[in-house]
Amino acid sequence: MSIVAIAFPLDFQQPVWLWLCLLIPVLILATLRSLAGLDPVRRVLAVTLRCTLVLLLACCLAGIERVRRNDDLTVIFLMDRSHSVE
Repeated sequence: MSIVAIAFPLDFQQPVWLWLCLLIPVLILATLRSLAGLDPVRRVLAVTLRCTLVLLLACCLAGIERVRRNDDLTVIFLMDRSHSVE
C-alpha cells in the first residue's frame, strides 16, 4: 500500500470535474473587486464561503468516495462443477 493511499483515503468516480477548482483563483479576484465596499472581515468571509461552495460542488460532481483499505481480508471462491445441479 502506498503512502499516498494512506494519507488521502479518497477516490473520485469522475475526476475530470476537479478542473472546476481552477475557477477558485478567478473567483477570488472577481469577488474582491466586487465586494470592495464591505469591511474586511465580511469580505474575507464572503470569499471563503464562495470558494468553499465551488470546492464542494466540484467534489460532489466528481463523485468523491472515502476508501477504506484492509490488508487483513481473505476472499475464497468456490465453484461447484459437478453435474448434480443443473
